[in-house]
Amino acid sequence: MRRKINTGLFVAAAALLLVMVWGNISGSMLEATSDSDPSKTISIHANFVNFENADQLDSFADLIVIGTAVQRFEERNPVSTHFDDGTLQDFYTLTDISIDKVLKGPEQILQEDAPLTIIEPLAYLDIENEKTKLTRENYIELYEGDKSVIFLKKNTFGQYAIINQNLGKFSLNETPEFQVTADNEEAAEYAILRKDVFEKYGLN
Repeated sequence: MRRKINTGLFVAAAALLLVMVWGNISGSMLEATSDSDPSKTISIHANFVNFENADQLDSFADLIVIGTAVQRFEERNPVSTHFDDGTLQDFYTLTDISIDKVLKGPEQILQEDAPLTIIEPLAYLDIENEKTKLTRENYIELYEGDKSVIFLKKNTFGQYAIINQNLGKFSLNETPEFQVTADNEEAAEYAILRKDVFEKYGLN
C-alpha cells in the first residue's frame, strides 16, 4: 500500500520528491515477468510522493499535456549513471512524445517542430550480460501511439519527468491497456483517478 500524502504536506512532499525520486537506488528488488516482453524485469522499491486526486496532480505539475509516445519502448534512449566503483547509481529513459494539447504550462511547446523529450523512471539495461528492464515501483512505460494525459515536473536540469509513477499518465483509449497489465489494486486506483482527471479537464 502506498504512503498517502495530505494536501497540507505539499511543500514537504515536493522537497522529498526532488531529493529522493531521482536519487540513489536503494531498497530491495522484486523480479517479475511480462507476457509481452521476453526480457527480465526488475522492479525497485522507491520513495515517491503519491497524489490522490486530479487537483493535487494539477497543483504539483509544471506541465500537463495530452501527448503520445512516438517510438516503441525498445527504440527509446535509456540512460544510466554509475558510481566510481561501477555500481549502478541511477537510471531512466528519455521518451519522445508528440503533443496535441497543453492543459497547463507554456503553450509554445505546441509550436516546436520536434517532439518533447520527457523522463520515464525505467530503462532497458544489460545486467550481468542479460537484457533487463529495470523499473521503479512496477512503473509501466507509455505505449507507442497511445494518446494520454501526462503530468510532468521540471527538474533542476530543465527536463520534464512524469510524476506519480503509473498514476501520472492516463490513456484516452476507451479500454486503457494499463488497466489490463497492472495489478488489481493499482488498476482500481488508476480507474478512479483517471475518471477524476477526465472530469477536471472535460475529457469525458
